[in-house]
Amino acid sequence: MSTLVYPELSQKMSMKIGKENRYKWTRRRHWEKFAKGIGVKPRFVFTIAETMVERLERESVNIAGEFVAQYGGEEIIAKIKDIIVRHASSF
Repeated sequence: MSTLVYPELSQKMSMKIGKENRYKWTRRRHWEKFAKGIGVKPRFVFTIAETMVERLERESVNIAGEFVAQYGGEEIIAKIKDIIVRHASSF
């Protein structure tokens, strides 16, 4: 679970990616190290991640709209959507 939307909580990831747990510091080399550590080719990791990013960007708008319609919380959902867009574009 990401806590990026809550500035008062830790901005570190719960799991390290190639020995890095700070999202803003995670670079391609960390993902390559992660791939090596789990015994797969880096291209496989990048392909899966790119697919996930595309799907998340596409579906997050609909999911957010449905959530707000059912439960409210427009402000926090807008923050989450902003983080998704910002971080997806940086991958």
